[in-house]
Amino acid sequence: MIQEHFNNNYMESNRFPTAIFKEKIAKFDLKNINIAVGEYQINGKITIRGRTKRLLFNGTLKKVDQGIELYATFPLNTDDFKIKIPFIVRRKISKNVNTKIICVLY
Repeated sequence: MIQEHFNNNYMESNRFPTAIFKEKIAKFDLKNINIAVGEYQINGKITIRGRTKRLLFNGTLKKVDQGIELYATFPLNTDDFKIKIPFIVRRKISKNVNTKIICVLY
């Protein structure tokens, strides 16, 4: 219920059903990727609600059966994506949101 409220009222998921993340991985060489986790610098762009922001953060890569798994956490600011936080709850909700991405690169 909380997630549905967040998606409908803050993210406007009916208008913007997806977020897009595109990345470049510094010093990436496929032959160095194995089952052991390796840390890499990720330079990317994230598009949320039709607004794009450049990001630079560290993430981990490891080889999995389906491809290469990327795991990272990074902060996002709601102002960058024009996400309006109602005045009545503004003191309770931070503008800086800790964001986690877990995906498989093919």
